[in-house]
Amino acid sequence: MNVAPSIMKAVLAKVLAQNEDVQRATSPYLDDVFVNENVASAQQVEDHLSRFGHVCKPAERLASGARVLGLDVWGEQGRLLWKCGNALGEIPQVLTR
Repeated sequence: MNVAPSIMKAVLAKVLAQNEDVQRATSPYLDDVFVNENVASAQQVEDHLSRFGHVCKPAERLASGARVLGLDVWGEQGRLLWKCGNALGEIPQVLTR
């Protein structure tokens, strides 16, 4: 079912919208929810989701290192850095368009 991710994203957005602070603090994606902890804590968001019957994995701090939206993210020298986790293979000698 190619619409299942879109449906789940819509359900998640509806649940997050039930609390104004949680809604302002979050950015939902298909399998990750980013939380601005200046607005609401990750624990508040987790508690809110559980009140609506949703279970989520424990919060991960990006600066401590996490995998988000297919990228490896970590903090270094006060900045967030990222890289694609896939190793690049050999580059072909003859390149095509």
